[in-house]
Amino acid sequence: MFSRLKQVFGDTWRRRLRCLGAGMGVICFTPAQLAVASDLPPVIEVRVPDGNADAAALIQEAVDRAASSHATVKLQAGRYFLARSVVIPGGMGLAGDANGTTLAPLGTNASNPVLLHFPVGTSRVSVKHLLFDGGGIDFTNANPLVIATAASDIVFDGVTVRNSRGVGLLLQGGMRDSGVQHSRFINLGNHWKTTLNKADRIQGLIFCCGESNVNNFATDNYFQDIGLDALQIGDQTRFYAAGNVFELANRHFQLVPAPDYPAGILALHSAEVVLVNNVIHDAAGNGIDAPGLQNSCISNNVVSGCGGCGIGLFLGYDGQRQSKGVTVVGNTVTDNVHWPLSSFIGGITIAGGTPSDLRIAGNTVTDTQAEKTQAYGIQVREKTQVTRLIIDRDNHLAGNRLGETIGTGEGSHSP
Repeated sequence: MFSRLKQVFGDTWRRRLRCLGAGMGVICFTPAQLAVASDLPPVIEVRVPDGNADAAALIQEAVDRAASSHATVKLQAGRYFLARSVVIPGGMGLAGDANGTTLAPLGTNASNPVLLHFPVGTSRVSVKHLLFDGGGIDFTNANPLVIATAASDIVFDGVTVRNSRGVGLLLQGGMRDSGVQHSRFINLGNHWKTTLNKADRIQGLIFCCGESNVNNFATDNYFQDIGLDALQIGDQTRFYAAGNVFELANRHFQLVPAPDYPAGILALHSAEVVLVNNVIHDAAGNGIDAPGLQNSCISNNVVSGCGGCGIGLFLGYDGQRQSKGVTVVGNTVTDNVHWPLSSFIGGITIAGGTPSDLRIAGNTVTDTQAEKTQAYGIQVREKTQVTRLIIDRDNHLAGNRLGETIGTGEGSHSP
C-alpha cells in the first residue's frame, strides 16, 4: 500500500495524510486527492493511545469512517487495549503494521466477542497483519476473541491469534466465500491446563453451525498447542483446507482423563470438502476426524504421532448422517494410536453406521517406531456395515503392529 502511495506522490506522500485527535490517540486519513490512483482506496491511520488507555472508541470511529468510503484502517505498530469489542462494518479493510500491531483485552473486558465482531450481513472485509492476544489461558473472559456471523467475503490474512481462554476465531451461521490464510493460531483454549477439567478444552479456529456455509477456506496456516480441535469444519459445503501445519503435542493423556481427545482437523457433517497437503503432528485424538463427511476428498496429507487413528471416517454425531462418497488418496499416515484406550487402532479407520462408496488408494500407512503403536493399516471397526469399499492394491500397508487390515471383508480390494 505505502509503496503505491510513494509511486503516486513521491517522497511527499506522508505529508499528505491528514490527522484528527490528540492526547490519547490520533486518527490520520488521506485526503480526496488520493483518488488520482483509481485502484488505491483511502487509508485511515490510527496511532496507539498513551499507556493502557481503552482504544475501542478510537478504532470504532476509524472503522466507521472507513466503511463510508471503502477505506482501509491501518493500526500503527503497538499494543491496543480494548474494554469492549469493535464492531466491523462491511466494505473496508483493517490492517496492522509490519513492525507488530496487537489487539488485547483490558482486564475489565466482558464483551462477546472479546476483540472484533462482524455482525450478520457484513461483507467484503480484509483483515491483515494483526495480532489478537486473548490475555492468557486464565483470562476472566472466556468468549471467542473474534466472531463473524452470516457474513460473506471476509478474509483474514497473515494474522496471529494467541493466548486465549476461549475460541480464537469463530466464523458461524451462514458464512460464505470467507476464510483464513497465512495465519498462526497458538496457545488457544488451554484453561484446562490450570483446572485439569476436560470441559475447559476449547477449539482454535471454527467454521460451523447452521445452513448456507459455502465456499469457505483455511489455507497455509500454522496451529500449535490448541485445547480442543485445532481446526473445526462443521456444516460446510465446498470447504477447502490446504497447506496447514499442526504441531499439537501438549501432554493431554498425562493430565486430563477424558472419553476422547481433540483432533487436528474435525470435519463434521460437511460435504464437498477438500483436505489436501496438510501436515498434522501429535494430535491428542485423531489426526483427521470426519464424522458424517460426504462426497469429499482427503489427499496427500501427512499425519503422524496422533493419539487415535491418523484418518477416521465415522458415523455423524447425530447418529444418522453416514460417511459416503469419500476418497482417501495419497496420504502418509505413520506412527499413530498413542492413546492406550483408543478404539480406533488403524492408521485409517472406518467406524459406525452404514458408510458407503469409499475409496482408499495410494496411501502409505505404516508404523516406523521401535515400539509400534499403530495396530493396522486400515481398520473397519466391528459392527460397521460398510458397502462399496474399494481398497486399491497400491496402498502400502506393511509394518503395522498387528497387520495390514482388519474388518475390511472379502472382495473389497480392487484388482
